[in-house]
Amino acid sequence: MLTTVLLLLLQFIHSASGSAQRYHKVKFFERQKVSRKLESARKKLDAIETAKHRSSSSKKQKRDAKSDDSSVAGNEASIRAEIAALEDDLTVR
Repeated sequence: MLTTVLLLLLQFIHSASGSAQRYHKVKFFERQKVSRKLESARKKLDAIETAKHRSSSSKKQKRDAKSDDSSVAGNEASIRAEIAALEDDLTVR
């Protein structure tokens, strides 16, 4: 009787550790996915900021870019929001 209980307990512990290992693997890969998305979003934001700095240096380009400012600002704001959400995901996990 005691050996049967011990055997069942060992089987349960072994199966639980396998599940925990799979859980941690999935969690690791999800974290990697979020990290890659975060890095990609930061690169997009840097590209937008460098484009804004380049366009502000030329007067002619300034006149042409005035119509695009609202769309760039909206895009920049959405990327900043995406970065904030991804950073929250990383801290929660």
